Amino acid sequence: IGRFLNHWRPDILISLESDIWPMMICKTHQRGIPVMLASAQMSESSLRRWQR
Repeated sequence: IGRFLNHWRPDILISLESDIWPMMICKTHQRGIPVMLASAQMSESSLRRWQR
């Protein structure tokens, strides 16, 4: 993930997947890159874990 971000230097991450990749979101957030999730689903239990 780091090598991808270093090479492409994206301005934003737009995920159109139904799967959410936590490490990709964390790494982009650490670099101050905005994240947009479209058509994504998250269970109630996953949402509670992410809110911590």
